[in-house]
Amino acid sequence: AAEEEEEFSILDLIETVKNFSLEEIISIDGVGDVIGKSIYDWFNKKENLDLLVKLYKCGVSLNIDDLKSTGKLLNKNFVLTGTLEELTRDQAKDLIKKNGGKVQSGITKDTDFLIAGEESGSKLKKAKGLGIKIINEAEFQKLL
Repeated sequence: AAEEEEEFSILDLIETVKNFSLEEIISIDGVGDVIGKSIYDWFNKKENLDLLVKLYKCGVSLNIDDLKSTGKLLNKNFVLTGTLEELTRDQAKDLIKKNGGKVQSGITKDTDFLIAGEESGSKLKKAKGLGIKIINEAEFQKLL
């Protein structure tokens, strides 16, 4: 049963990536127009998808947990400020990225959320001035 579940996960991953639009791929942090087009084209060729299935059947495996993205935060930009209660900044950043969001170092007009912890400073003031949605750690956890 475990093998069937893992196979489903890999096939599900392939199907998910195959169904991404070019715009969704390009919006992934670190992927530009050229690489995005290449990924899009590669996953839309039947022979490439067949190759992935053959590799899996030959025993090649992927760590699916590191690759999964629920997409709950897809195309949302986050900035962190202050000290969080339960998560480290790196843990919060990883959660944002794994769920399809992007982490920004500073507040811009493109920022969707400021996650504000204790002792928030100038980022909090700038976010208020720009009308950015300010949330605490508990509200962030609810988004996930």
